[in-house]
Amino acid sequence: MNKWIYAILAGLVFLSTVIVSMPLGFVMNRIGAGNFGVGWAQVEGSVFKGRINGVFTPSQAIGDIRLNLRPWSLFGGVVEYDFDWGSSGGRGSGVVGVSPNALRFDNVRFRHSLSAIEGMSSSIRMSGGDIRVTDGMVELDLSGCRQARGQIVSNALTKAAISYGKNFGPITGTLACDQGYFIAEMQSVSPAGDRIDISSRFGLLGDANVAVDVMTSDFEIIALLQRFGFELNDNVWTYQLSTQGLS
Repeated sequence: MNKWIYAILAGLVFLSTVIVSMPLGFVMNRIGAGNFGVGWAQVEGSVFKGRINGVFTPSQAIGDIRLNLRPWSLFGGVVEYDFDWGSSGGRGSGVVGVSPNALRFDNVRFRHSLSAIEGMSSSIRMSGGDIRVTDGMVELDLSGCRQARGQIVSNALTKAAISYGKNFGPITGTLACDQGYFIAEMQSVSPAGDRIDISSRFGLLGDANVAVDVMTSDFEIIALLQRFGFELNDNVWTYQLSTQGLS
C-alpha cells in the first residue's frame, strides 16, 4: 500500500516538474494568447516564472510583463499568475487568469502617462497628466471585453486648466463593458460649476469612439472650446472623435 502511495506521489512530483519547466512561449502559443488582439516580441522563462517583452496591441505599445505562477492554480480550471507590467509610460500590477478561451485580470492597479498613449490629441499629451486605474477587473474572451470594472482618475484636465488660468478637479469615472467593447464614463466639475462629461467606447483592435460634452457659461472657456473644434448643441459644447481599428 505504501509503495502505491509513494509511486503516486512520485508521479505527481514528476508531472508537476514537467509542467513548471515548460517554456512560457510554448504555453502561450498553445492557449492561443495571440487571439485576444495582443502580440509580443519575445518570451523568456518557463510557465513557472517568465517575462514577456515588447507586448503590443494594434493601436498601442504596452511594454514588458513579468509573470509569477500561483502554483495551486495548476490544480484548477484556470492557471493564475501575479503580474507586474512596466513601460516607458507607466507601471501596473495585478493577477491574470489564463484559460484557452478567456483571460481574466483581477486586482489591477496601474498608472500611465497620457503623453505615451498613441492616438491621443497633442493638447492632452502635452498636459503632462496621467491616468490611473484602481480596483480593476477585466474579463476577455475571443469576442472582446466580456465584463469589467474599475475606478478611473486622471489629473490631465487639472493640469491643462492651470495653464489657462482655470481651475478644474480631477476627471473621475468607472470602467465597464458592452457588447465586447470597453466603456469608460468620466466627468469633472469646476468650483464655478462648469462640467465636463466624457464617454468613450473602445475595442481591442484599436477602434474607438469618444464624446466630450462641456456645460459652461465662462466666455474664456467657450473661446478655448471653439479653438479646439467643439460645436454648440442645445447649450452644450460637444466634440466627437472616432478611430478605425483593424477589421
